[in-house]
Amino acid sequence: MTCYRTLNVIVIVVASCLVWSGDIYVTASGAVTKDSGPLSIPLINDKGAPLVAMLDANTINRKIKVYIRTLMRETIQNAVQEQIKDIFKTSFDENSTINFIRNMTMQGINDILKEQGQVKLLDSIRNEEINEALKLSDKDSMVENIMYELQETCLPENHNISENDIKKDTQNILNKMEVYKEIVQMKGKLKEDIKLILTEDGGKKQVSEMLRMLTRDVKASGVCAIQTAKDCSELQKYISHSDVYPIYPDTSEVKVYCDMTTDGGGWTIIQRRLDGSVNFQRNWKDYENGFGNVDGEYWLGNKHIHSLTSSGKYELRIDLTDLSHKKKYAVYKTFVVGDAESKYKLTIGDYSGNAGNQMVYHNEMKFSTFDQDNDQHDAKCANSYGPWWHKSCCHSGLNKKFNTNLYWNDFNSNAAKTSVMMIRKL
Repeated sequence: MTCYRTLNVIVIVVASCLVWSGDIYVTASGAVTKDSGPLSIPLINDKGAPLVAMLDANTINRKIKVYIRTLMRETIQNAVQEQIKDIFKTSFDENSTINFIRNMTMQGINDILKEQGQVKLLDSIRNEEINEALKLSDKDSMVENIMYELQETCLPENHNISENDIKKDTQNILNKMEVYKEIVQMKGKLKEDIKLILTEDGGKKQVSEMLRMLTRDVKASGVCAIQTAKDCSELQKYISHSDVYPIYPDTSEVKVYCDMTTDGGGWTIIQRRLDGSVNFQRNWKDYENGFGNVDGEYWLGNKHIHSLTSSGKYELRIDLTDLSHKKKYAVYKTFVVGDAESKYKLTIGDYSGNAGNQMVYHNEMKFSTFDQDNDQHDAKCANSYGPWWHKSCCHSGLNKKFNTNLYWNDFNSNAAKTSVMMIRKL
């Protein structure tokens, strides 16, 4: 409808353009046919003297037609371009989809422009406007993509999860974002400090010396040191947030959860039982290498625990909850796990805490699983109480089947609901 109104305006504009003004004016009238020859038009100059103007009507006719076509084309293009811009602007403001715009709006404009031979114009305008709109929303799209990737990582498809799980996983993402924000802010501060030093020192010699000292210090700390940290107590020099981090008990990388808050932090978690989501009834090889999910339930691996506890003096802390959800703990200032040849023999002592000293019974015992029985009982203790440093059989068994409760002799019904075992270098 807007385009038809525009055409009416064109006729008026063309009519206005054909009115001549000036010192000479036309005094004759008559129709000019297609084949008419030169046209004789009587004129009168400003002195009143009669004149005759010989005009080529065919030439005038052609020029007027060219002028009209050019004017109409430019006017149509401008009008249509403005209308399409308005349509796209309105549609994007209302969060309409490009498909909706194409199907509901562009079809009508397409039909009109086909009649005027302006289809290419429509395509170029449409592409330009879509690209501009996409450019404006590019940052929002990037944010949406990042959100999708992060949440898909935490909340995979075909997995039954509760509202609390979604809340927990989203909070984990937020916690990581806080760390990344701190990193961005710290990098900005570092840039400003380097600029300040360069401005103050000025000379090339002083700048070179400064860079040499910075390089030396960075190698001894920061990222370089983090990449070679043996455990979470070393990482605590540079990181204060509890999370999953890589450590290097020997030459290989191992992912662990670092508790940076409990009793001063710096704890490397070696075992965690919270909800029964991971099967702990495993064979010797699994317990040697480790298994589970470091974000949830897992066993670090006897060979990694040995590498850590043989590299220095370590303490063990065990956090437990009983069937009444009361929290208790046990700390052992002596904790060593032997090598594979010793069958990962346990050395433990120097107890403190309020959970009861139930680990001392297992001192000097070898590790046992259902497929490698190293206990002192006639039966396989691992079959009933789970893989552990069994004697005959146990006063504690924190790798027992979760649905039959973890075993801790000092608790009511000898039952613990959850357990977390963590070590820290003294």
